Amino acid sequence: MLKIITIFLSFYGYTFNKFIKKTMRKITFLLFFTSLLVTAQEENTKIKLHSFSVTPLNVYVNSNAGGISLGADLVIKKDKHLVKLTLLGGGEINISTLGPSRAESFYEIDLLYGREIRLKKRLFLDIYGGIGYFNQVISTPEKIPGSGSSSSGFGGFSFGTSEYENNIENNITIGLPLQSRIRFQTGRRFSVGLQLHANLNLHRSIYNIGPFLQWNLQTVSDFYCFV
Repeated sequence: MLKIITIFLSFYGYTFNKFIKKTMRKITFLLFFTSLLVTAQEENTKIKLHSFSVTPLNVYVNSNAGGISLGADLVIKKDKHLVKLTLLGGGEINISTLGPSRAESFYEIDLLYGREIRLKKRLFLDIYGGIGYFNQVISTPEKIPGSGSSSSGFGGFSFGTSEYENNIENNITIGLPLQSRIRFQTGRRFSVGLQLHANLNLHRSIYNIGPFLQWNLQTVSDFYCFV
């Protein structure tokens, strides 16, 4: 029994790690591309890089499942207008001793417009809304016909192990992301806070909540005075 549990834990650990690596590659590419684009225009316009932030560990729920999510975003600013590029993804964590089971994951790429509202000296409320690409991925393991072998276990009992392949179903749609943040600016270059994020769509709306870390990218003279 211990051997079976170990096999299944390894399977789900590999699947989740593969998903995380794939998501992070997309985050790196999109943020790098956007950074180059904005930097190229910054000399001749009033558009400025405003901030970069990560959501390292969020919790999400939908009408059928829940799990953990992570993401990153890059914000550019012109006057008081904020434009944000966000990449967010997550998935279920399933631990089963009876065999591989159906698992859901998702990722979204959003373009958001927003404003920041100063509540107190270092406390801000950020509000965003926009449009985005949303994909819910459903992975259903199916036993490979003819697979499986029996081996003797403790006390003369025997058990079989079977091989599975995942049937992947992609549900792609357009989403309407809404986001709000309570942000505490600890200094001129760094902020922390709590993020609420929802993606409303025709397939399956998703709701996220969790902490975020934000690095401010504007020059020192552009920030509020803390004296």
